Amino acid sequence: MEFKEYKGELIMGIVLVILLFLLVNPFGFLMLSKLSMFILSLFIAGTIFFASLIFGESTRDEREQYRLRAVSHVSYLIGAGILSVGIVVQSLMHSLDIWLALTLIFMMLGRVVASMYYKHKH
Repeated sequence: MEFKEYKGELIMGIVLVILLFLLVNPFGFLMLSKLSMFILSLFIAGTIFFASLIFGESTRDEREQYRLRAVSHVSYLIGAGILSVGIVVQSLMHSLDIWLALTLIFMMLGRVVASMYYKHKH
């Protein structure tokens, strides 16, 4: 495994994590209105760029197709698992954020619709 293959994804992933950390501002050291809007715009642009890296992946053989599908499954399960844990924790605290539930719902709906579409198309 070479670092070159994943260089773009790793760098963009780290940048997005840093931007999200700055946007959440857990220690209260930032929160100037203009700065937070600038960080938000960088985050949006970075997310779009990261998505283009992911959609730009191509496979040359069956092994790479399997790897890409396995990575997709693992990342979906991690995302759904974390959202589910967040829903359970916030429900127990009696302060469920609707965005957690909506995100999980749309992830699941998107997966079902995409699965139906690709089964019908291929």
